[in-house]
Amino acid sequence: MTRIKLIFLLAYIVFVSIDARAQTVIFGANDYIEYQVGTLPIVISVPHGGALVPSTIPDRTCNNPTTVTDANTVAVGRALSDSIFSRTGCYPHVIYCHLRRTKLDANRNIDDGACGDVAAELAWTEYHHFIDSAQQLAAAQYADEVLYFDIHGHGHPKARIEYGYLLEKSDLLLPDSILIEESYLNESSIQGLVRNNRQNLDHVTLLRGPEAFGTLLADAGYPGVPSLQDPTPEEDDPYFTGGYSTQVHTTATAGVIANGIQLELNRPGIRDTDENRKNFAGAFSDAVVQFIGLHTTAEVEGCDVVVSTHQPILLQSPNDLVCVPTLLSSAQREVRFPELRTAELYDIEIITFQGRVVQQGEMHLASLVLNEGLMPGSYFVRVRSQDSGTVRIGRVMIF
Repeated sequence: MTRIKLIFLLAYIVFVSIDARAQTVIFGANDYIEYQVGTLPIVISVPHGGALVPSTIPDRTCNNPTTVTDANTVAVGRALSDSIFSRTGCYPHVIYCHLRRTKLDANRNIDDGACGDVAAELAWTEYHHFIDSAQQLAAAQYADEVLYFDIHGHGHPKARIEYGYLLEKSDLLLPDSILIEESYLNESSIQGLVRNNRQNLDHVTLLRGPEAFGTLLADAGYPGVPSLQDPTPEEDDPYFTGGYSTQVHTTATAGVIANGIQLELNRPGIRDTDENRKNFAGAFSDAVVQFIGLHTTAEVEGCDVVVSTHQPILLQSPNDLVCVPTLLSSAQREVRFPELRTAELYDIEIITFQGRVVQQGEMHLASLVLNEGLMPGSYFVRVRSQDSGTVRIGRVMIF
């Protein structure tokens, strides 16, 4: 694998007690990916709103790529975060891709999304591992009751929100008596919620009943499909069903705990102006709090809890640690540190983004084999020289 050097502005991870109003923001390599760490069971991702076009990453040409930007969706994401905080006192987890879609499509598999470019592949991996980390942290704090929203923009003729549950338009055109069958539930991105919700509501009711998410937003003046008001697209309507992220980061994939929806937002009335974005964000935050209260046991209103005594705070320093390789498969767990002196003895820790030490020990050969039990995700590597006391921090990712 081509050597990738990540430049991290990190000095040390300080573990302190903070309240839910403090927010940690983590950037990946070159600031291409941003993760705003939250304290709610809400995870939001924004893959197609980025504006960065570095010349070092070639434009995507593989597999007939779609490269259009979902205009103003980064601004929508920030408005959602601010409004949810104002509504609850806590922040959602939000992950942004700041690369323009001509360089990276984070809502595709890595081959189609990055087209083989090493830097784009790294950004793609960071993006999805940040989503994984956010969902794992939220799940630990809220007993696996996590909602995931993937935010997009569409230019279809009908000015309405399209909610993607991984069901085809032809599925939604079916009568309730057929759509309720187990075979359709097994394809759904909210199947975990259907199987475990406070009112024991069925799949169809959670898709387009009176307390479905689309219905709640339509009640607030933002029409969408599917919902009680607009149960299904017409046969000739364009409609987005949900993409790669909705597939791999929701209960549609075995082992994933989050229930999720892809939101395709119309531009007029939602994305077009700052005022419209703020108004929509207010309606969204009210709807998501209501939805959580109706269908889960999570408590999110009046959020003022101390969430952790081990919250990572990242401070600036040029003292980065080069890890080779940076991306590790499940079969390859040896990491080398070419800039360390092999004659020295080092204390080493592997730490999650949530501040939990998952491996520690001594090292003197400037290489380390990571424990086999480590889950896929992003980890800090903290190395301290026993001779000089110098601390260096790098990062590796397991996929």
